[in-house]
Amino acid sequence: MTCMRPAMPEVCEVCARRFFTRAQLNHHLSIHRGETVCPVCGRVFSTRNNMRVHLVSIHPTSPQAVLLRELRQRAYFGVTPRPPVYRVCKLCQKPLYSQPSFFCHMSMHRGRTTCRHCGRVLSSRQRLQQHIISRHGGLQDDENGPPPPQPQGPQLHGPSPQRPPPT
Repeated sequence: MTCMRPAMPEVCEVCARRFFTRAQLNHHLSIHRGETVCPVCGRVFSTRNNMRVHLVSIHPTSPQAVLLRELRQRAYFGVTPRPPVYRVCKLCQKPLYSQPSFFCHMSMHRGRTTCRHCGRVLSSRQRLQQHIISRHGGLQDDENGPPPPQPQGPQLHGPSPQRPPPT
């Protein structure tokens, strides 16, 4: 009794190899087109994905690997290129991308976002208010009066308490 082999209707015109489906043939043709060859070391892979994995893991600093990572990040996270820099802070050299972010950032340097209770610097006035509510029980931050006395004992954040000199 002889066993019948199923027909393999798809034939590669380059090497005459046969395939069951058009998708298998197209996958195979990517090898002939050089799409599975590492552009850095020339190694040939069976799939484009295997070549990409190799490129990113073996040649992580190559321009091709950097571009692949950037494209993946954009596709996965929806990351788009940053807008042009609006201004660079002259005090700390942080790039700022809009006028509102610049003004908010400068209020931090002016001390308008510094907690009067513990000295912690927050990124915005809104964050300062949230900090006062969550860390200091909602104590009023009276800008005209003196700050309340520093609590004794270890603090979770902010400047560490001053220790007396050894005697």
